[in-house]
Amino acid sequence: MRIRSSILMFSLVYFTGCATRTKYAPNGEQGGYSLKATTEKMLVARFTGNVHTVKKDASLFSKFRAYEVCVERGFKTVNYIEQRDLTKETQVQHTSSYQYQAPTTVNATASKSTSYNPYGGGYGIGTLESNTSTSGTINHGSKTGGSSTWVETNSYPVFDTVFTCENSIYRMGIEMNPVSPADMRPYVKDLMGGLQVGNNFKPNSPNIGRVTAGDLIVKINGSRVDNIEAVRQAVELANNKDRIETVLSREGKHITVYLQAVNVVSDVDQMLGKMISAACSVPEIQKRPACVNRHTASAH
Repeated sequence: MRIRSSILMFSLVYFTGCATRTKYAPNGEQGGYSLKATTEKMLVARFTGNVHTVKKDASLFSKFRAYEVCVERGFKTVNYIEQRDLTKETQVQHTSSYQYQAPTTVNATASKSTSYNPYGGGYGIGTLESNTSTSGTINHGSKTGGSSTWVETNSYPVFDTVFTCENSIYRMGIEMNPVSPADMRPYVKDLMGGLQVGNNFKPNSPNIGRVTAGDLIVKINGSRVDNIEAVRQAVELANNKDRIETVLSREGKHITVYLQAVNVVSDVDQMLGKMISAACSVPEIQKRPACVNRHTASAH
């Protein structure tokens, strides 16, 4: 059995005709983008591609739609929470038959007999005769045949980008890794997980020396946190971003430290630049306001 993929490697190229990727447009019969809200602030931008759409394009279009929505709503930037790959695959089995006719052959022997006038021509005695005969058998080639079966895999890329629209984004500049409820059980009495400080600190992080790798973050401003989104919300709600009360578990003891969050909108905007440039190079996206306005702003 052979496996053949029908995913065609088209990437950010404008094609005409029937076999084209899904264009960046509102969701329709061939796919496209759509939007839904999960909370008051949190939104999900989905891009659904057809069988001719490669995954990296669908992923890019989903992220760009999130950015575009925030621009349309008058916000300065987009805050990506996560992206989910919901690609769907279908399999179809195909069978192809074939026949082969072997060539016809002849197995034969040829013989020749000749009679002649021993007195030469002109005497009227005898005539010159020549005879050739062939005897044998004809072998008709046999017919052979068979079939070939393979499974065709059709891939339909679908990506959800979870995001919020922001005018300011505050980050602490420290690495936080999720900890399971089971691993947190020796340090807290509830059944929630937590976050552990990693080894990576942003070079300009104001919290270097305030926390150390291995610290377990339990609460921020009195709220129990067990994932990055919970931390983000707690920081966003903090009235004083320079003094965020944080409860840690360090070497089995709970201690309270005060962390600082820094507005990183300019840094986020720089990171978005590559994604936006890639999206705005696509023909059907080039003239959209988010691309035109950004190009105009960069020119000044």
